[in-house]
Amino acid sequence: MILKKQTTEKAILQLNSLNWLTGHWFGTSEFRQCELLWGAPFNNLIQGSYVIHQSGQAIELGYLRLSIDNCNVTLTMQMSPAENFPSKPVITESKFKLAKIKTQSVTFESEYEKPLNELEISRTNNSLIFAFVGSKNPLEAMGRFDLNLV
Repeated sequence: MILKKQTTEKAILQLNSLNWLTGHWFGTSEFRQCELLWGAPFNNLIQGSYVIHQSGQAIELGYLRLSIDNCNVTLTMQMSPAENFPSKPVITESKFKLAKIKTQSVTFESEYEKPLNELEISRTNNSLIFAFVGSKNPLEAMGRFDLNLV
């Protein structure tokens, strides 16, 4: 019981140390633009949302949740093609577990092997890099967004 409490407390500290994500971010990747909003840590939870645009049209909407699951920090992403909202949302969910954490840099490992193995998020001043890496098939990788604080 003491070990589980210490592990949970460690996860809470890790989650709260990700407060550097907080903000309204905007950037591009190839022919797409991404707008990303991260809230501040609250009640052991960080929530966010994003919209990906291409040629002036929203093509994907998503919800992000950093939470504590079984004493680990977990990133849950729920995404849907924008064309299906609001009448018929098709939700795809991916989960990533915290793998490495450094000052203003974090790596999550996918709970699934395919198509992505890792998600890396890092911040330098007013820039945020949000990159999916480690795909076994590079054509399946979603790529990288270089975002700036708005």
